[in-house]
Amino acid sequence: MKIECYRRCLVFKDQTKEYKAQKALEESEKRFRQLFENSISAILILNAVFDENGNLLDFIIIDVNSSLERHTGLYPEKVVGHYFSEFIPDLLKHPSFEHYKNVVLNGISASFDTYYEQLVHYYHIILIRSKAVRLLSN
Repeated sequence: MKIECYRRCLVFKDQTKEYKAQKALEESEKRFRQLFENSISAILILNAVFDENGNLLDFIIIDVNSSLERHTGLYPEKVVGHYFSEFIPDLLKHPSFEHYKNVVLNGISASFDTYYEQLVHYYHIILIRSKAVRLLSN
């Protein structure tokens, strides 16, 4: 009788920390998404757009919640992926632009009231910069 032996190597790596961290991240994202989607305030997530000299030019709308339509008449599916200036054409000249600029460049949150002529409404705006130079706008 011929007996053959094969060598096997089994490697075990404890991934409990990674697994727990991933679950915690998923839960955090779920809570944020629920807050975002159920807010009565319009929330926009924007990415800043700069020119080759580092000057702030505009914002690209990354995501919005459904309350945007109630507050502005703009449909979420029609604004995501577009430039903010498409809806506020004189954005660079608008008095609020300095607030946006200060938040992006200095990371200082802002809260102010303003009138957007194109939307024919006054709004209370809250700007917050996250680590990825994104803005949440209400």
